[in-house]
Amino acid sequence: MWKKKRTKFGHWLDKEEIHQLQLEEASNLSRGTVSRLCNSEGHIPKRSTLAQLIKDLKNWAKIKR
Repeated sequence: MWKKKRTKFGHWLDKEEIHQLQLEEASNLSRGTVSRLCNSEGHIPKRSTLAQLIKDLKNWAKIKR
């Protein structure tokens, strides 16, 4: 079976059952940015992108509990 390449972050999203579309909507990041974060090993996001992502994931964790 063919398995798509994923970054550690992409594998974490899969484990937590968070879809890329959900992350895109929750964090107000573009679809391309979320896709690169999940699939491209060589992609290094800007600091502001990481800050936005971390803030939104923390809020998501509070809501999920």
